[in-house]
Amino acid sequence: MSLSEGVIELINKAENVMNLPREPVVQIMSMKQIPGAVMKLRASISDGKHFLSNFIMTCAVCELHQKGLLYPLVIVKLIKYTISIMNSRKFYIIVELVVLPSEMQVHVPVGSPVNVDSGKTTQPDKEHSEMPQKPKVISPSKENKPSIETYSESKPLQTYGKRTSSTIPHYADAVIIPIKALTPYQNKWTIRARVTGKTSIKTYKNSRGEGKLFTLTFVDETGEIRATAFNEAVDAFYETLQLEKIYFISGGMLKVANKQYSSVQNEYEMTIKSDTVIKPCFEEINLPSRQYNFVEISKILQCQKDSVIDVIGVVLEASDITVLNMKATSRQLCKRDLTIGDFAANSISVTLWGEFADSAIYTELGCVLALKATK
Repeated sequence: MSLSEGVIELINKAENVMNLPREPVVQIMSMKQIPGAVMKLRASISDGKHFLSNFIMTCAVCELHQKGLLYPLVIVKLIKYTISIMNSRKFYIIVELVVLPSEMQVHVPVGSPVNVDSGKTTQPDKEHSEMPQKPKVISPSKENKPSIETYSESKPLQTYGKRTSSTIPHYADAVIIPIKALTPYQNKWTIRARVTGKTSIKTYKNSRGEGKLFTLTFVDETGEIRATAFNEAVDAFYETLQLEKIYFISGGMLKVANKQYSSVQNEYEMTIKSDTVIKPCFEEINLPSRQYNFVEISKILQCQKDSVIDVIGVVLEASDITVLNMKATSRQLCKRDLTIGDFAANSISVTLWGEFADSAIYTELGCVLALKATK
C-alpha cells in the first residue's frame, strides 16, 4: 500500500490550516487514551518516511476505535483535520477520517519511519504503546455501521479550511477550528460558521445590576453552537451579525453549556465579548442553514416531559393572535395556536410565542412548517 510519503514533514512545518496537505493517506502507528478528556485518543501517525505523535482524535473518530474499526497499523485517509495550539504546543485535531477497505490494509508497519522532529529511528511515541498492536479486523454489518463513512473512489471527499483570497486579509494565519472540535481548553481558535438563529435584544436584572443580551446559533458542516452577547457586545455586534450570513469568529469565551437555557446540540457554548473578532466571509462555502433531527408526530407522546425536539408538519389550523399582559414585566406577549399534521393523519397542537406568533408566514394553511427546538 502506498502512503502519502512526505506529508508528515509538510504537516509538521505547516503554520496554519491553509498549509495542511489535502486528504493524505497515512498509517496509524499507535494510540493512547486520554483519561477524562473530550478528545479521547492521542495517536502517532506515519507516512512511511516520518512519524509525528501530536495527533488528537475527536469523539466522532473515537467511535470507530470503540467499534473495532480503528486500530494500530490501520491505513486511513484524513478528510478533515486542523491545527490547535495548546500550552504553546502544536497539535493536530482529526475531525474526520475514512478507514480504507480491507484489500488496502497491510497490517504491518509501512517503511521505516523516523521521528520528524529528531530524525531518529525509534518506536513511534513509546508511551503510546499501551494499545494492542495486533489489529482487530471486523467486517462492518448494517447493525455495526461506522459513524464515519468508509472510503469510496466514486464519492467526492470534502476538505476543510480551503484558502481563498477572501480569507487572506484577516485570516492568513488563523487556526480555523470546526465547531465540533471546539473546547474550553483551546486558547487560540477561529471558526467559520453561518448564523442560523438570532433572537431580539432582551433585558435582564439580577443582583449585579441590569443589562441586555441576545443569543445566536452558529452552524458549520460539523455541528452547531450557541453564542450569547452581553451589554457592550450587543452594541458592537447586534446589527453586524445577520441571519444566514457566514462569518469568521475568534476570541469568544467557551464554557460548558447550561442546558436549562440552551437546546443547541453542543456540550459547550460561547460568550461573545466586546473584544471578540468577527469578520464576514465572502468565500463561497457550502455550509448548512439548519440542522434538524425530526421526531415523527406519532412518536412525540413517547418523549419525556420537557424534551426539546424538532418536528415537521403541514399547517391544518391557525388561530388568531392572543395578546397576554405579563404582570411580572408589565409587557404584552403575543400567542398563536396552530395544528400541524402529517400524511399519516397524525396531528398535534403547537403554540407560537412572541415574534413567531406575530408573523403571518407561519399561519398559511397547507404550508409545511419545520419547527426546531420545540418543547
